[in-house]
Amino acid sequence: MVFDEIDAGIGGQTAHAVGETLRRLGERAQVITITHLPQIASVAERHFSVEKIPGDPTHTRIEQLADEQRQEEIRRMLGGQEFLQTVR
Repeated sequence: MVFDEIDAGIGGQTAHAVGETLRRLGERAQVITITHLPQIASVAERHFSVEKIPGDPTHTRIEQLADEQRQEEIRRMLGGQEFLQTVR
């Protein structure tokens, strides 16, 4: 199953609930989700970075993130290190 923009118009606890639902669904089926929300990305089994490379023609680079890279990407999605320091 592929979900694109399933996170449109949601956030907070709703995003967390959607993430948990997708995680449970992933126990029974292959689930691919394109998301910008850390609440959803953080419950995934694997995390890929997708980058558009401008040019003629445009290319797309997809890379699976290692654990440390994944943690850094989720921190970035949360607002970055400065934001996290402010929240603390």
